Amino acid sequence: MNYWLLFTILTPLLWGMTHPIDAGLRRSFIKNEESLTWFFAFFHLPLAILAFFVFDIELIFNLNVALIILAGTFWTLPAYFYFKSVKFESASTVALLLQMIPLCTLVIAYFFIDESLSGIQLAAFFVILFGGILAAMKIKKNALHFSKAFWFMLIGCIMWAISNVSFKYFEPDFINFTSAFVYYFFGSSLPALLLLLHPKKLKSTAKSFRKLPASAWSLLLLSRSASLGGSLSLSYAVTLGKASLTTVMMGIQPFFALLFGFLFSIFFKFIPRESLDMKNWAFKILALLIVIFGLILLQI
Repeated sequence: MNYWLLFTILTPLLWGMTHPIDAGLRRSFIKNEESLTWFFAFFHLPLAILAFFVFDIELIFNLNVALIILAGTFWTLPAYFYFKSVKFESASTVALLLQMIPLCTLVIAYFFIDESLSGIQLAAFFVILFGGILAAMKIKKNALHFSKAFWFMLIGCIMWAISNVSFKYFEPDFINFTSAFVYYFFGSSLPALLLLLHPKKLKSTAKSFRKLPASAWSLLLLSRSASLGGSLSLSYAVTLGKASLTTVMMGIQPFFALLFGFLFSIFFKFIPRESLDMKNWAFKILALLIVIFGLILLQI
């Protein structure tokens, strides 16, 4: 059985589920990026502590441990830019812009862990970049507009790529994958502790979650669980194959975002529905086809 393929398909499925939920929560209930990013990191903290005991991980501290913990912080910090994007863009558009992660991973892996970069992969770099730019284009009042989400997601994708490549680089120095991932996972929770240094922001963040209805809490926990599951799947997949190729299957993530967005919007009114404007859909479909073509080039 091809476990690399299994885990790379599981990642976009789980992450595609999170986008429409996060868009609904950001627009209707928790209206600031700091609070959602804090919860993203804090959600990992008790699970990370529990993982040390469940998997009987030896507590050590050296340079490699410190660096993989630092890499873990780049797992959750980019969530700030992601939540800014879902504030004013559709779930499928954000999922499309996330396809710049393979592009960023390709470049970072080439410069920092000496993965090969062929002429075709370099061409794929520009194809995917063009697809991301096209995904950020939309027509409003018969005029062409460029979404600010492109720049937010570009920053986020660079940070996520750094996290992915760093984990791949440092993981072999640990006794096994589980040991490396638990330390990496613990690092992803550390940004939540930064809020303790700002009591006013901590109070404001607590207020954001205090009055959430049960339906919003259920979807928030579902979103974070699916996000965590996708990240675990991706982290394991990058140890089985090239970092630049592991993220290729992310190309199907916009499809899952669209599918789950449609399903969730039927049962939850605060989940935003996709716009039916055919002109903007033309841009989106063309961008998706270009990105998929670029991802195919990456495999050659």
